[in-house]
Amino acid sequence: MSIRTLIAAALFIGTTAAAAASAQTGTFTIDWKVNGVEGVSVVPGATVLVTGTANWTPAGFGLGGTQFRVNLANANMTDTLVYTEAMGLGRSPNLRLTPQSLMDSSNITSRSITAAANTPVDAAQAPQFINPGYSTANPIQVFSFMFTAGAAGRTINIGSEMLGATVLSNSFGIPLPVQYQRVSDGATIEVVPTPGSVALLGLGGMLTLRRKRR
Repeated sequence: MSIRTLIAAALFIGTTAAAAASAQTGTFTIDWKVNGVEGVSVVPGATVLVTGTANWTPAGFGLGGTQFRVNLANANMTDTLVYTEAMGLGRSPNLRLTPQSLMDSSNITSRSITAAANTPVDAAQAPQFINPGYSTANPIQVFSFMFTAGAAGRTINIGSEMLGATVLSNSFGIPLPVQYQRVSDGATIEVVPTPGSVALLGLGGMLTLRRKRR
């Protein structure tokens, strides 16, 4: 076999391997929890911690970054959200490239947390060769905020609209050649009446019934 044939064969194998790698698919999930569990029941005025933790397969070297909006269906302006920049982008300043201004907006049926001008929150790490604090953790927390419940009689569904996810293949920041399917694993907060208000409702019903009988 000639040298030319061997080179051509090597190039073909390399190209085929690269194409196979680029065609590889995986799953990237942000898993939401409330006080560390899938869902809680609280009374008006109660405060809980909401966290979003990213995990992905295939694993790669570590998280490069992910962009998302946090959606809270059935939340309204009676609820209070606390989401400072440090809380919003995780456990360490090394998890982000630059500070962001976070904000929340609402409509009749939901609230959402984003960066300014409705741009996505960007949870990103600089590559390890320029960031000594780079974390290769998988899973890794990418977002957290405090939620204080307002009006009762609602179940608030927490999830995220993901606009991007990048997993690195090495410490030099080269992306893993995988197309990740982005998934949001949601959590719930059920806001229930206080026991006292339930008792008052029951007493009011009994008084109404007595009046009708008279």
